[in-house]
Amino acid sequence: MNWKEIAEEVTAVGAGGDPGGDFAQPVTGVEYDSRKVGPDSVFVAMKGGSTDGNRYVEKAIASGALGIITDSAPKFDHLLVFQAGMPVLEVVKHTEVKRGFVLLPRRWVVERSFAWAARFRRLARDYERLAKTLAGLHYLAFAILMLANLARQLTQS
Repeated sequence: MNWKEIAEEVTAVGAGGDPGGDFAQPVTGVEYDSRKVGPDSVFVAMKGGSTDGNRYVEKAIASGALGIITDSAPKFDHLLVFQAGMPVLEVVKHTEVKRGFVLLPRRWVVERSFAWAARFRRLARDYERLAKTLAGLHYLAFAILMLANLARQLTQS
């Protein structure tokens, strides 16, 4: 994926940077931690519960970030002057608050899958000591469910 494809996927107010820049360069990673930013990766700077990721934008740029995705681009407009080729996407938040029941698309598929998994007694509680064991039991449970579904389809046809 490259920066141009990311910019098309993210609903944004606008993108800063040099429009003649090389936005076809591939993105190697997307990082929320400025310490993990490497060359050709995108830094996501969002305000969190304990710290504001926008404080670490300069560090991410120094580490070689290809672009910045943020929720408050005006805070660091001064960076666009010094880094003319640095693309910046500002994520738009919904202005209207949704009240009451809001139907999420295809959520029923996830809820149905959780309900099917809940039929297996060993998955009902967290008895396992290792996360790998629990993950393996989930794979086993869903394999049993898929095989039962397959057997039902084969007997009907």
